[in-house]
Order: sequence, then structure tokens, then C-alpha cells
Amino acid sequence: MNVFSVIIVSFLLILNILLGSGAGWSCRASNDRKNYTCVGWNFYGFKYHITTTILQHLVRMIILDCKETNLPEDTIEYTFIKYLTISSCDVETIHENAFRNLNNLEELDLGNNSISILPDRVFKRSGELKKLNLSNNNIEELSRNTFEGLSNLKLLYLSKNTISRFHIKTLDPTNSLEEIYLDNNQITAIPSRVFSPLTDLRAADFSYNNIRSVDNLFSTTFRLTFLNLSHNALVELPEKDFQFTNLKILDLSFNKLTVLYEQSFKLYTLRELYLQNNEITMFEVKGTDFNQIPLSVLDLRHNKLVFLDENFVKIAEDLVTFKMEGNPWDCNCFERIILLRGDLPVDFSLPYISGKKPICVAAISNSGNPCNIDKSKLSYYYKVYE
Repeated sequence: MNVFSVIIVSFLLILNILLGSGAGWSCRASNDRKNYTCVGWNFYGFKYHITTTILQHLVRMIILDCKETNLPEDTIEYTFIKYLTISSCDVETIHENAFRNLNNLEELDLGNNSISILPDRVFKRSGELKKLNLSNNNIEELSRNTFEGLSNLKLLYLSKNTISRFHIKTLDPTNSLEEIYLDNNQITAIPSRVFSPLTDLRAADFSYNNIRSVDNLFSTTFRLTFLNLSHNALVELPEKDFQFTNLKILDLSFNKLTVLYEQSFKLYTLRELYLQNNEITMFEVKGTDFNQIPLSVLDLRHNKLVFLDENFVKIAEDLVTFKMEGNPWDCNCFERIILLRGDLPVDFSLPYISGKKPICVAAISNSGNPCNIDKSKLSYYYKVYE
């Protein structure tokens, strides 16, 4: 091989490194040239691949599997792009000016990377951003200035990170936020009043964390309709924390709740309530205000309930789906519930219908009253049911 051939081969190798990351790289434009997808290229490579003709129409750019560990300064220089995805690229760090030219960006997807730290004010020049996806990363903390400049943000996805703490003012700049997803993190406590600026918040998901208390968190979220707090460590509910919301769906399943009081459920818009797999021994809802609640779904499965107040059973007329298996019901009380439900069904899974699992415990309630439980003897039911 002569010197000229060596130079050519070396040049091609360098070009391959600059433009792509191997034989699997490719870029393609949609027929209307508005969408451009690159797979396996690095950030330098696609700059040389995008033609002037494509640039005239480009609206959405998708970069996948680029094997970059850093988003450098001015990662993307095309100021007219509205939708940008940089996903599954092994990105670990982001330069504080990585997105400073993207003034028209409306959606940014950085999911499925390895980002651990978000620089302060990294999105400050992206004031038009409405949707931000940071799910499936290694983010541990959200600082006070993380989301500065995002006053138009509507949707924020932070699922499946390792977030354990965030500043009380972290969400202050996002006062237009409508949905936030913080499920599958390591959160143990949420700063009180952190949602105070979020008066437009409609949906929040904090499932699969280790949250122990939600005191004073939702007193200003007047438009909140969906709240998922399942798979946490809640032991009690504040009496009035949800009453200022507009909740339609509330999921509190898989926690450590023991006693529920009527004051906690003065939710006159609530349609679905999920309480399965807690440690509830007392459901102190007697129905005083419950007839004003349009509850159609109630899940009480797998708790430690022996009885329910008859007034509640009578008054819950809109309750179409009622699940109650997996509790040590007193058999007299259980039969009374079925009787009071009338034509409204109680849902049971096959193991309970077939008799493979017990539905209730032989009654020891007062014979003069079919469901008069001595609360000092609840341990009997727990022991027998085990």
C-alpha cells in the first residue's frame, strides 16, 4: 500500500468516526422533509449530512443510539426546530448552553439516557417548551433553578430516575404545569407547599416512591383531577388536604394506611378510589356526606377489614364496582353487606368464588345484632384469617 492509499484509508476512518458510530448508522427524512431521524450518528456527523433543502422544511429531529456521553454547547443549532428527541444515547452530562439556540422548541425528549445532573438554568432559553421528558435517567436531585424559564411548560416527565430530594421552589417557574410524573424514584418527603404555584395542575403521579406524608401539599391545586400515590409508605391521611381539589381518581393502594376517617374524603367530585393492599382496620366513613360523592369504583381488597358501617353501604348508591376480597370479614357483617347492596354486585376473583380462598371468618358478633363487632376482639379475625 503506497502513502497515498494510507492517507485515503486514514481519512475514511476519521470521517466514519466523525459522521457516525459504525456500520449501523443511518439518517432519513420523512416524505414532507419535516421530520429527520438519525440512528447511530454522533452530534458532529449529522451536521454534515443535513442538506439545505431539508433545513428549509425541518420541524422535528430525532437522534437515537448516538453513543454520546455529553451534550456539548450548542448541541443543535437549528433555531426553527420545534420537536427534538435525543434518546437512548448514553448521555451523562449536559452543557449549560446545550439548548440556548432552541428558542422555538415546544417538545424536548431526553428520556432513556444516563443523565445524573441537570445544570442550573439549562432550559432558560427554551421558553416556548410545553413538554419535557427526562424519564429513565439517573437524576438524583432537582435544584431551585433547574426549570428556570419554563413558564409555558405543560407536561413534565421525571419517571424512573433516582430523585430523592428537590428544592421547595423547584417548580415555581413552571406555573402553567398541568401534568407531572415523578413515579419510580426514591422520594421520601415532598416539601410542603411545593405545588402552591401550580394552580393549573390536573394530574400528578408519585407512585413507587417511599413517601410517608402528604400534609399541606394539595391545598392550592384546585384543578387536580388525577392523583396516584400508590406504592408508598403513607400511614395516615390529612383530614382536609384533598378537599380543595377537583379529584376524580385517587389511588392510595399499596401503602400502610390503617384507619380512614370521613373528613379525609369530602371530595364531591371523586369517582374512583383505590385503597387495596393497605393495612386498613377501620373505614370510618358513615355516609354523612357520602351521598354527595359520585363514587362509582371502590377497591378495598387485601386489607384488615372486619366490618363496614351500614350507613355507608346503604348510601353508596352510585357504587357500581365494589371490590372487597382478601379481608377477614366477620361472616355476619359480610352477609349484611351483600344484602344491603341489593342488585348491585360485589366483585370477586375466581379463587374466592371457587372457595380456594376464604371470603370471611366465622362470626363471633352479637347474635342480637347481625353485625355488632367488639373492636377489642379484632385480633381474633386476623389470626383466624391467616
